[in-house]
Amino acid sequence: MVEITGLTGPDRRVEGLHGGYLVIQDGGKMWCGYRNFVNHIRKLAPMLEDALFCIQDEDERFIDEFRIENRHLQYKRIQQGCG
Repeated sequence: MVEITGLTGPDRRVEGLHGGYLVIQDGGKMWCGYRNFVNHIRKLAPMLEDALFCIQDEDERFIDEFRIENRHLQYKRIQQGCG
């Protein structure tokens, strides 16, 4: 079980992923803080298959690549200073 503490709403508990995908949607403000967001994804990684996705901040200052391989999260900044 993974407990995700309030990204932008109430706390959530994830006990198993049902279906073929996971959607994390944010309305533009990540109130939990970026480090906490990364930690949330790291907690989910053991439950996910291999994946690759990117996150760009709303001010276009950076783009980060998130890669999940063998149920382990790796992430890195792939672009800095866009905006």
